[in-house]
Amino acid sequence: MNPPSFVDLAALDGEVPDLIPVAISRDAIENKDCASLLATLRSLSADRETTLRMRGRILLTTDGYNEDQRPLAVMVHDMVMRFAGWIHRLGGVLADRPNLEAVLAAGHSAMIYPGGSRETFRPFWERKQVTLGHRTGFVKQALRYRVPITPVVSVGMHETFFVLWRGAWLANRLGITRHLRADVFPIVAGLPFGVWLGVTFPQLPLPAKLTVEVLPPIDVAHEAEQRLGRPLLQSDIDDDPDLSHTMFHLVRDRMQSALDRLYAERRYPVLG
Repeated sequence: MNPPSFVDLAALDGEVPDLIPVAISRDAIENKDCASLLATLRSLSADRETTLRMRGRILLTTDGYNEDQRPLAVMVHDMVMRFAGWIHRLGGVLADRPNLEAVLAAGHSAMIYPGGSRETFRPFWERKQVTLGHRTGFVKQALRYRVPITPVVSVGMHETFFVLWRGAWLANRLGITRHLRADVFPIVAGLPFGVWLGVTFPQLPLPAKLTVEVLPPIDVAHEAEQRLGRPLLQSDIDDDPDLSHTMFHLVRDRMQSALDRLYAERRYPVLG
């Protein structure tokens, strides 16, 4: 299977609409000469646009992608691709296993959102928690292709408007989970509508300060071999769920630690 096609956002920087608050980016990446699987803590729906808009500054410039022109695929939910097909021009690739495998097999980097919509629309009082949807599939792919996982965390987007209820039960009852692969139908509060159901209406984001931090890569294959005391085998990846869960918790815990530190720097919601 050929890898999906995608383009360098640096050439499209002026074409991306400026719809969201300005974010401050921080970079701590050390290893810049290999492909990477960027595991991103997903915030509200606008956070995907944040990532795309700032990819030239955060992931291409500070992560060294400008230096070696390594392509970056941003894995995007099929519902987004269906209603915003233009996102493909910004590096968006349909988020499914064959596409991710094709990207990694070609030696490219990929940005993924393991937590999906469930983590995107977590309630306001859960905004400081990292769960990554309790999904370990991305860890198995990183182990299989021996690529490091580069965690990306952000704070502030959940303060541009407020999720009051995730709505997983309602999404299931309405068939949204079955037909659209989205397991949420949230109740949100913000401008200009006050409190409303779902996310189909555009909102005016509150002027919260956003901070995005790219953490040092985690060589999960090396970490796994250290724990096993021997070279990593394909059978370990396929048949040992404890190994992938251990690596998952390693990634999640580092992201949680970074998120705690970033939130500790903020004195008040929205105001920063």
